[in-house]
Amino acid sequence: KKGNLFFNNKEYEVAIQEYNKVIAKYKTQKEVEKAKEAINDCIEALALKEIEKANKMYKLVLTKTYEKDAEIYFERTIKAYQKVIEKYPKTLTSINAYLYIASCLENMNQNKKALKIYQDLSDKIVKGEIKKDLADRLLESIKKKAKKISTGQQF
Repeated sequence: KKGNLFFNNKEYEVAIQEYNKVIAKYKTQKEVEKAKEAINDCIEALALKEIEKANKMYKLVLTKTYEKDAEIYFERTIKAYQKVIEKYPKTLTSINAYLYIASCLENMNQNKKALKIYQDLSDKIVKGEIKKDLADRLLESIKKKAKKISTGQQF
């Protein structure tokens, strides 16, 4: 209950500590599974909070695509998304970060690198590393983007 209170107050780090106490204290499968699920929710919430910063940078950089220093802005934005991936690698948010990195690369005309990211995500889907419902939507999006890149179409 304490963990839920902290979660609802957006104090995710403290909530994780409380959920870990539940895991240590209770041995029933049901309680442990609930606590593990709640920890995953907290981690996802922290990842979302982190990606918001990168998304603000992304929106700003899109207004600067025709400026001479646009590539520098895209590189900074990519680093912000990479930080999300490094801190929260097993979250759905990290998948979004990969997609934003690929989009930045496309805007920088680095289509081969963008295509590599899409192919890597496709491989993760095939290996079952991404949840089925998200994987289906992601795969469809990846196929469309990869086709555009390979045929040289503009976005």
